[in-house]
Amino acid sequence: MDYKYYCICTLRHGVYVSYKLLGRRLPIEIDGIKGYILLPKFHTDGTSFPSLCIPYDKGTNIGRWGSVSYVQGPDMVKHWHPCIVAVMCVLSEEIDDSRAGIVNQQIENYIDRCVKCIAGLNPDAIDWTYRNEEKFVDPTCVWASCGDEYKWVPTIPETVIVRTEYNEVEFSTIKYILENITKTISLPYELLINVKKDILNHQYKEAVLFSAIIIEKTLKDEVVNYLGLHNTEEKITEYLSSNIDGFQKIRKAIKKLEIASDNTELHRIGAGTIHIRNRVMHGGYPPSKEEALQAYKDARYIIDYYKVKLFEE
Repeated sequence: MDYKYYCICTLRHGVYVSYKLLGRRLPIEIDGIKGYILLPKFHTDGTSFPSLCIPYDKGTNIGRWGSVSYVQGPDMVKHWHPCIVAVMCVLSEEIDDSRAGIVNQQIENYIDRCVKCIAGLNPDAIDWTYRNEEKFVDPTCVWASCGDEYKWVPTIPETVIVRTEYNEVEFSTIKYILENITKTISLPYELLINVKKDILNHQYKEAVLFSAIIIEKTLKDEVVNYLGLHNTEEKITEYLSSNIDGFQKIRKAIKKLEIASDNTELHRIGAGTIHIRNRVMHGGYPPSKEEALQAYKDARYIIDYYKVKLFEE
């Protein structure tokens, strides 16, 4: 297939990916046009550190595509960890000026949604920046068509940062996201992503409040799902659903119905995050960073324990 339209999408937060993803072409369809997302790949120029690069037409330089860091094991072998900050989107048709704005916006939305989903499933893979903005990508940079003539052009080497812990995006995660990209992200994950950003932007009150909402909604959904699975009459389900608002009532319902739970953890969460949320709401208490971080961990624990799905069914 002859690819004719190239545009670059810069990420507002870097993404640590498995080295096995580098250089991959991920198929997409934008406004009915087939194409692919091209990820950067390793480039070595004889120096001790590799850099990241991407194919594009001769003489064009649009800046960095990412950076590479490493962990050196006891055997003195360096294990490289790439962090990408830009990708290329390539389409099979030329786009005229009347259509370019729509296509570019759809590309931005597509990549933005991909990164947002990664942030939900694997937040430790995101190299978060302190930018209090909703979107995860910058406006696209469009190239003129360059046909099949392109080469691998290296970035300017970045300062290498040695990290000791990694949680990188694997191909299976990307595959799952792309297969479900048109579905709605579930509310608990939408809120969880916001909680992470709130903490990074020192908005600890909002982080605690959203974490508490995640906890209570997820637990309440478990009660409603349990009643549905056990063929409970609809009017009884509706009555119980409307009368178990609040963490303590929901917890009592879970215990009474013998729904799977870790009572020790629920007690700790009730005495911790939920108690702090109540102080924030009723007394104007300013939570600390540590309390906001714990609230995030509690919300994450509840999502993981009850296997909340990233996308709505």
